[in-house]
Amino acid sequence: MAVDELNLARDCLDDLLIGRGGAPIGRVDGIVLELQEGQPPRVTAIEVGAVAQARRFGSHVARLTQWACARWGKLRPNPWRIAWSEVAFDGNDCHVDVDPASAPTRVWERWVVEDLLGGKREDA
Repeated sequence: MAVDELNLARDCLDDLLIGRGGAPIGRVDGIVLELQEGQPPRVTAIEVGAVAQARRFGSHVARLTQWACARWGKLRPNPWRIAWSEVAFDGNDCHVDVDPASAPTRVWERWVVEDLLGGKREDA
């Protein structure tokens, strides 16, 4: 779907991020802009992860979240960046060509299944 006009805060930020097969893999937590003198800002990527989300609440919250994620978090890298050219829009969702099973955002889910449940899924 071609997008002629997009309000980034309204139409992209916090939207559900959908991977291959329609499986959710997170939400859009941040937007990366490239600034060049004499040029309008250019969107280069979206970000997913607690650190990107925390930046929206100020530098103190962002630093604390970054420290906590480095110490206890499993998402690497945090935030995870996806090139803007890889993002497609469909109504209220952002679609990316990513395998949900290997998406970095599902690392906690994989950890629970593999480490806590011994590789056995409850729904299997």
